[in-house]
Order: sequence, then C-alpha cells, then structure tokens
Amino acid sequence: MITDAPSTVVQLPLRAAAPDPFAIVSAGFAGLMVLDLHLPQAQSLKDKRGPLRSVMQRLRNAGFSVSEVDHHDKWQRAQVAVSIVGRGSGDVEDLLDSALRVFEQRPDLDVSVRQRTVLSLEEYGD
Repeated sequence: MITDAPSTVVQLPLRAAAPDPFAIVSAGFAGLMVLDLHLPQAQSLKDKRGPLRSVMQRLRNAGFSVSEVDHHDKWQRAQVAVSIVGRGSGDVEDLLDSALRVFEQRPDLDVSVRQRTVLSLEEYGD
C-alpha cells in the first residue's frame, strides 16, 4: 500500500546578489604633485634631460604618472607633474612623499613643491 509521506518544506537562505562590476567604487583617492626644479649645473638642454629622464623613469617604474609640464626650453628649470591613485588618502600621501624623496635625493636638483593635492574619487562626480 502506498501512503503519502508528509511533505516538509525547507526554506533555503536567499543568496545575496552579486556586486555590480560596473558600479562606481566609492573608495579611492588620486594625488597630484607639481614640482619646480632647478638644475644649476646644466649648461644645455641635454644636460637637463639626463637627470630628469632618470628620475622620471624611476617613478614610472614604481607606478607613478610623470611628465615635464613646463619650462621645456629652459636649460636650468623644469616643472614636473607627478600623479598616483590609491585606496586611502593616507596611502596616496605616503606615495607622494616617496616620490618627492626621489627628487630630493638627487644632489643635482633643487626641488620646491608648487602644488600638492589629494582628492577622493567621489569628488569627481558623474
């Protein structure tokens, strides 16, 4: 004889929806530092390019974006912009400090900071 067994319904927990991979991340910071450089020993543009190229390549290898942004035609002056992104503002500040030290360690460069900014990526908006 066949009898119907009592049925038991088991409620399984609902699985959370997968995060949207295209959603804007609310965390993250971008840092920008603009430096004025003086190269007192440079007697030509070639003398200027050597030390600049070396420092800029070292920073690029470490993940920074670096570009000479002004005074291209001056022998003893350069203005360089350095940028980096990171998870936290403290991380970005530390990275900018390390980039500044790379410039300051060169005895053939006199360095002054013209601008230094760290912004939350949320500040860029839609």
